[in-house]
Amino acid sequence: MTVMSDPCPCGYDSRTQPITWEDGYALSLHYDKIRKFLDIVVRDNSRWLGVLRCTNCGRLWGEDAISSGQADFHYVYPIAATNPEAWLASAEPLVLPHRRDKSS
Repeated sequence: MTVMSDPCPCGYDSRTQPITWEDGYALSLHYDKIRKFLDIVVRDNSRWLGVLRCTNCGRLWGEDAISSGQADFHYVYPIAATNPEAWLASAEPLVLPHRRDKSS
């Protein structure tokens, strides 16, 4: 594993932890595009949480899931953890509210 000085194709530097359900959904689409770069480090299937590592840059991504009511979407977001197991042990699934309609 090599740490790259240029931006990595995983997009680690251009993503953040989601705040809304819509952010989580956008990250699920991004996850579909970068999945080939990510290896599972540790996962807790009982909570649908995990930690993945980019095979290009070596940085870590937290994995979570959201539901549309009809389907579940897994998404990833950059984390600054140095110990994936400890991060997972203390992590809780994110609660992502829907963006409020600006007209109300």
